[in-house]
Amino acid sequence: KIDILLISETKFNKSFPLNQFEIEGYFTPFRLDRDKHGGGIILFVREDIPAKILNEHQTQHDIEHFFIEINLRSKKWLISCSYNPNVTFIAKHLDHVAKGINFYSTKYDNFIFLGDFNAETTHPSIEEFCVTYGLRSLIKAHTCFKSPLNPTCVDLILTNHPKSFQNSNVYE
Repeated sequence: KIDILLISETKFNKSFPLNQFEIEGYFTPFRLDRDKHGGGIILFVREDIPAKILNEHQTQHDIEHFFIEINLRSKKWLISCSYNPNVTFIAKHLDHVAKGINFYSTKYDNFIFLGDFNAETTHPSIEEFCVTYGLRSLIKAHTCFKSPLNPTCVDLILTNHPKSFQNSNVYE
């Protein structure tokens, strides 16, 4: 019963054929590969939710990110999917995403940002990004347990319409 599923740090490259990731009931996934040493994202969207990749805003080679459009209940949503490998890059990462939002802002009123940001919502760059675009985090639970004594929430779902969502959860 998952509508949209983003998996980050896939470590896929072109040697993994796309059809091996097809799941019944979902479109062929949207995918951005890096290499076996890290990174990579793959997005699954339920097949009854119209979705398409947006290519007008070109991604930088060092930023793992893409935009898609979905249509839900006759509303168009801009979905940002990304992986930021290190907190030290978060300002640059969000700057790139912001340029895309500004590019697409005349076409979309509804935004969702999915990804492993490797920074919490309390990080100054994320706080500023959320204030600028009127975003709230749907994920409140810890998502990263690199330090069992100090878990963090770095895998985020941010949106400017939080009341449009139910059951945004973290699953082990």
